[in-house]
Amino acid sequence: MKRITNNDLFKRLQKAANDNEVTLTYSSKIFYIRILDYALTHGEDTDEGISIDLSVKKMAEMSDISDRMAEKALKALSESGVILRNKVSTRLAFTVFVRSFYEA
Repeated sequence: MKRITNNDLFKRLQKAANDNEVTLTYSSKIFYIRILDYALTHGEDTDEGISIDLSVKKMAEMSDISDRMAEKALKALSESGVILRNKVSTRLAFTVFVRSFYEA
């Protein structure tokens, strides 16, 4: 599996956001790339893509942003269709990065 370049990811993220009428900030795009890179190394391969089970707090720490910004980014990315979120509890959710979106 080969991941597309960051520049191409930015373009795809913006197109997905526009197609779904979602506002996606620059910070949300950087957040996506940082967590995707973690997922590609440590995530679990699924039919849909790569799955991780990190808390929002942990993802925020890894991306050097606030928990609130991470929540907003996850919501916008989910509404854009580039990730899938499956909440297990108030503190944990599985996040799946949709394979067709990030693969070359």
